Amino acid sequence: MNKRMDVLDVLRGFALIGILMVNVQLMTSGTWVYEQTGSRVEVNGIDAAAGLIVTIFFEGAFITLFTFLFGVGFHVFMSRAEQKGHPARKLFFRRMTGLLIIGLAHLFLVWMGDILTIYAVTGFLLLFFYQRQAQTMLRWALGLLVLFLMLLFSRLLIPAGQLEAMRQEGKTMGAAVTDAYAEAGSWSWLVFRMTEEVPWVLSESVFLLPFVLGMFLLGMYGGKQGWFEEPSRWKAIPRSVYAVVLLLFAGMAGVVAAMETGFLDAGAHQVFLLDTLTRTAGALLTFLYTAGIVYLFSRVGGRGWWMTSLRCMGRTALTMYLLQSITALTIIYAGDLYGRIGTAGSLLLAVGILFGQILLSRWILSRWKQGPVEYLWRRFTYKTVNEIRRPDSIESASLLLGAGANLLMAGMAWVTYYYSHSEAILLDGNYSFIMFLGVITALQVSIVKARRTKTFPLGQFFYESLYAFMKGLLILGVLLMAASTAVIRIFLYASGSTEGIPMLVPEPIFYYAAACTVICYSMTLFYRRQYRRTGGQSILMRTEQKSTLVDGSLSLGIAAGVFFLMQGGGGNAGFVPYLADAIFVLILALLLVREPVSMIRESVIELAGGALQNKGRQAYFEEVIARHKPASWNVEDVFISKNGSRYMLMIYIRHVDGYFAVEEAIGMKRNVLKEAGAHYPHLYLEIIPDSGSSWHAAETEQVQ
Repeated sequence: MNKRMDVLDVLRGFALIGILMVNVQLMTSGTWVYEQTGSRVEVNGIDAAAGLIVTIFFEGAFITLFTFLFGVGFHVFMSRAEQKGHPARKLFFRRMTGLLIIGLAHLFLVWMGDILTIYAVTGFLLLFFYQRQAQTMLRWALGLLVLFLMLLFSRLLIPAGQLEAMRQEGKTMGAAVTDAYAEAGSWSWLVFRMTEEVPWVLSESVFLLPFVLGMFLLGMYGGKQGWFEEPSRWKAIPRSVYAVVLLLFAGMAGVVAAMETGFLDAGAHQVFLLDTLTRTAGALLTFLYTAGIVYLFSRVGGRGWWMTSLRCMGRTALTMYLLQSITALTIIYAGDLYGRIGTAGSLLLAVGILFGQILLSRWILSRWKQGPVEYLWRRFTYKTVNEIRRPDSIESASLLLGAGANLLMAGMAWVTYYYSHSEAILLDGNYSFIMFLGVITALQVSIVKARRTKTFPLGQFFYESLYAFMKGLLILGVLLMAASTAVIRIFLYASGSTEGIPMLVPEPIFYYAAACTVICYSMTLFYRRQYRRTGGQSILMRTEQKSTLVDGSLSLGIAAGVFFLMQGGGGNAGFVPYLADAIFVLILALLLVREPVSMIRESVIELAGGALQNKGRQAYFEEVIARHKPASWNVEDVFISKNGSRYMLMIYIRHVDGYFAVEEAIGMKRNVLKEAGAHYPHLYLEIIPDSGSSWHAAETEQVQ
């Protein structure tokens, strides 16, 4: 990876830190609605001090930096695509389409503060500017940014009567947001998000188009001019420029601080003036931040723990951005923190999440070239998976995607359990988290299985079978636990005791179960496709396929039961609100128990060195052997065993004349391994003559 990309990755990682610091405040309360419509929200004490720090040093700068870097990234993407002879415009169109899909999913399913959607929509417009001269890009960029600044200042001209109407609208919307988020996870909350919040956010996003496109074009201009090809070029900027920018920022920051602390009062338009000054000062601070990071990068050469951590965050920026929303909101909703945690508490939460993300991003890049969402985005763009994994294997990339899906479903389940009181959902969430841990184990197995040591000279493929055995036991245990929980719940109800059985809240259960059903069955089909791509030899892909099938079927049963309940199913039957999910889980547990039992049986046979159970595969090997054996040989028996991805073929032979030519045996072995090894690379073959035969000539040697 060249330094140009390294410094951009470091800047992206740095930008992600500031974005979370700002976003986590918006996630913990609905005050953003009031501020958007010109109303001021009073805070005091440590929260006021923390809020002032965020306003001055984070609020306007980091989103500006992130947007600018997107424009630089567009230039890098198009340039490299053209250098490789790819259809750059077509690829970028697909890239933006993929980003739009991710952004809309993030906006509708996770959080209203998504920026990916407007990035994608605005990104399509960059295709009209790519072939323009650098100066044309710069003029358009400055023109759009000046237009945006004029739009910001134009709010100061809003008449008092209209401003008051806006504030009343904001108070109404703010009260609705507070009420809806007090029941986050409920059906009414979801309806509010889809019908009120998201449309309102999309309409407000139109206001940001000049800013986003302007920063994109400025980033393209910087990329075209080579600002980041050699970081030392930033040293050529006169110090007087930095001094002027710093003084302007300090002046604006001072005014913002005076207004926030009450020393200055701009009257009815104070909130809008504060926002305008904050955004303008943020743009100046972006320049200083960028120059400072580039300078430090050039001094240390991208080395050191912090630089490496920022680079890892930047290379997994899309994954980390989405995880920020998912992690923060899961903690906020599960901990009932919405509206109860101030700015200072929000910052502490952000620091904890960021520390976890640094460790996670470093771990991901120690094993793969990019994060799971980046992998999917690139695959969607290029319709290929070539050269985007480390190690270069189907298993590793597939399992990484599966780990992310399981962790997402576990978080969703725990939040849903909090609002629905469904033991089945809690069990399903715990199952998903166990599956996540299992996938992490499988990732390690996929790395070490082919590694040869003195103790295991033929590789460590037995770990695959051992993993399948443990996974089968785990799934069987989860199913038995689910069935036991359902039986106990039914028994308690039949005994006339409903005190210990909480009544189900169906709406969040249905929402969760429907989403998990789609995710699990999609992963089942994905693992099935990947299993076929390995030639049917990956026991890891086969195991995960069965696991997600079980999980998806459980979710489908829960969704069906809850839907039955929501439609008034059962008529006047009083047991339905208490037992609907228990009955369906019990039925599905009984139907699905065959899958883990099959996994356990197959893995035990492999670990014990038993014969291959797949008759079709055994017939294939026998046909290959028959094609390549010498005519004078009689094959008495063929024993085939399998341990994970490794196959062992033992061919028992008899010669009509009682002796064998060594050259014939070597030639047969070579030909069999060449043909069958193309599909099964970890193949071992041993030729064993009958007791009455011997090898021909003096050069007798063992053939294995």
